[in-house]
Amino acid sequence: TDKDNSYLHVITKNENPKNKGIVDFKIIVPEKSNLEFIKTEKGAINIKNIDGKIVATTDLGPIDIQNTKQTILAKTQKRGSIKVTLKEFENKDQCILETNKGQIELNVPDQIDAEIQASTQKGTISSELPITIEPKTMELNSKTFEDFQKNIKGTIGSGGPKIILKSEHSQIK
Repeated sequence: TDKDNSYLHVITKNENPKNKGIVDFKIIVPEKSNLEFIKTEKGAINIKNIDGKIVATTDLGPIDIQNTKQTILAKTQKRGSIKVTLKEFENKDQCILETNKGQIELNVPDQIDAEIQASTQKGTISSELPITIEPKTMELNSKTFEDFQKNIKGTIGSGGPKIILKSEHSQIK
């Protein structure tokens, strides 16, 4: 921890590449904590019941964030799925989820107001909530329909805080 006990730093290093092993941390923090620098190179990140801001990054591995209600920035650099369940989403918040190779699944309350942008290169986008798509002029053909499944910009409910979802090679739901 630092001198005013507001930060916790945990670093593990394998000094001998011949020694292989797994390190698993379970860290319990107060519910209203901000988790602003959670990072792994290889391995899963699992976060539950946090009401503060969350910033989580991993090179290889899934990110699973459950039962949260503030700003979330989650990114897998190379490969890994991202699953997030928001219990609330307010005007000051934002939710940005990005992965190169991995599915994104975002679960939100039924009554949510948000601006949404979602894009995928090789996957498709689906939603169980109605999205009012930003108006644009287009030809109606198979290429347009294919693009429509890969790039969405619009509002949920009456609009509000931003949700940005990006997956290069997989599904977004």
